[in-house]
Amino acid sequence: MAMRAQSLDRALPAIAGFIADRTGIPIIRGDRAMTDNQAIYLPKRRSEIDLTERDLVESVAYLYHEAGHMLHSNFSLGATNPLQRAITGTLEDIRIEHLVIGKFPAARRYLSRLVGIVVEDGVDGQRGFPALDGSESEASILQRYMMYRLRHEVLRQEPIAELSAGAIKVAQQRLPAGMLTRLDALMFQVTDCANEDEVFELAAAIIQMIKEEKEKEQEQKRQQQQQQQQQSGQQGGQQQQSSGQQDGQGDDQQQGPSSGDPAEGDEEGGQGGQQGQADQDSESGGQGSGQSGSSKGEEGEASSQSARGAGGTGSGPDMEQALEQLLNMSDQDVEEDMGEMLQNAINTAANAEGYDGVHVPMPNVHKARLGAVPVDMVQLRASVNATRTRTLQWMSSVAEGEVSHSRSGMQIDSSRIWQGRFGGSIFVREDEGIDINAAVSIVIDRSGSMSHTIGHAAQAAVATMLAFDVPGLKTQVSVFPWYGGNRDEGVAVIKRWDESPKQLAGRVASLSTDGGTPMAEAILFAASDVVRREETLKIVMVVTDGDPNDREATKYIIDRARADGITVVGLGIGVDTSPVFDSRYAATITDIGELSASMVKLVKAAFEDNRRVH
Repeated sequence: MAMRAQSLDRALPAIAGFIADRTGIPIIRGDRAMTDNQAIYLPKRRSEIDLTERDLVESVAYLYHEAGHMLHSNFSLGATNPLQRAITGTLEDIRIEHLVIGKFPAARRYLSRLVGIVVEDGVDGQRGFPALDGSESEASILQRYMMYRLRHEVLRQEPIAELSAGAIKVAQQRLPAGMLTRLDALMFQVTDCANEDEVFELAAAIIQMIKEEKEKEQEQKRQQQQQQQQQSGQQGGQQQQSSGQQDGQGDDQQQGPSSGDPAEGDEEGGQGGQQGQADQDSESGGQGSGQSGSSKGEEGEASSQSARGAGGTGSGPDMEQALEQLLNMSDQDVEEDMGEMLQNAINTAANAEGYDGVHVPMPNVHKARLGAVPVDMVQLRASVNATRTRTLQWMSSVAEGEVSHSRSGMQIDSSRIWQGRFGGSIFVREDEGIDINAAVSIVIDRSGSMSHTIGHAAQAAVATMLAFDVPGLKTQVSVFPWYGGNRDEGVAVIKRWDESPKQLAGRVASLSTDGGTPMAEAILFAASDVVRREETLKIVMVVTDGDPNDREATKYIIDRARADGITVVGLGIGVDTSPVFDSRYAATITDIGELSASMVKLVKAAFEDNRRVH
């Protein structure tokens, strides 16, 4: 499947960020896909915004599936035998996905598409959801019967409908009808389970039902054996009686008839013997029928369904042995669950990735432990006020819209009516302005080269977020690089969207420097975050003093973000950032007093981009 460039709002970084924000579960990029009951891990990919459709669907479905377990499952519970593990695993997967779909409507789309993919894999003979053909073990039939039916009828995953219908037919041939009837009544109660403890109780009820059905099959087999023994004894006595009668008839035939035609007598004697044997056969058949009826009466509904082909005993497969195999299921018989299947698929795809194309892995977000330092607000106040005044004035002028006149329209300007006779423009035309609401993500470069200018960068960031601390404007401040455990190079958010900038100014001002300049990754994080905001205007402003580690990758991410309506601008601290951001989106300051003019230029570029898009 070919690589496909997704729009940022539909790419994995934004979706993963949405899931993490809504569930509170950290999503971490690491060596492989896994969970540790505290976080969900994804393998680092070459580019998460250029995945194939399959890779994207598998990754998103995995996040929703595992988030469901972490939100709703009880990890302290454990199965004591393979059959219990198989049944509880199947039921719990259905229960948590049903809950996740109810909370996140998008989860239904991704999980259903995933099922379609693995069904296609099964058809092609790959690892996935194969159709049952009757050659499988009873353990496989039970698990797939439950999974296919529950996914189709409870989760409404239509791609599995055909497999569900096929599983019903195979199960009816291989498992007792009474058991299937009771299994259906039990397993569809899974959506009524409030927690995994109740799922274990439901699984215990299913296992007990299987044991009871096995006892029924044993009792039915004993009754059949007794019937066969009785029939054998009756047939033996009937044969002896028939032999004696034939001997007597032979003597009579030797003596001949007392009168009449000999040929006629022989014919009548032969007919009499045949009629007697027919009567005996009829009597024997009647006894067999009565015994069979007694057996059916004892079996009840199960035998009735057996007659319809839903299952069976007698000439069909040994149902007692089938149930015995279910109860003695081994660990090797337990099917791979959805989470394990997705983990293996994601890890295999990540390991098979090549090195062609742009390499921009999604960075992890680390916690920044920053102390607060005093901020000289007197020094900043003039810059803050100037930036706020000039920027908001310009934004207000754009938001008010423009009024002009034309020769046609719906509203007449009464002051221009006199121009009508001369063909003048007497109709009012008003161009809509732009709403004054914007989300500005400020990204500060704290690489080693910023050691002499980090103070100016911090001042610019603090002044910007204080200037934009007005209704309709939201700011977030992140820094890069930030290092976590094992020197994992990522980013850190030091001021979130809803936090007050006045309380966090001291934290921003305490920044130090470290490491290289992974600007592409930092912009990818900021763009994937701001794209989920509802504000009309979305801006990523990078405060930096130099070139990124990978200029090609950085420009690639900038172009992708701008194509999705995000304006990415560069504020250089004593350097020209236009080689990376282009001159229209670049500004340079050498002193905090120059910030206001630079901000007006950058915000103006963002408004013009927004007007072109809309």
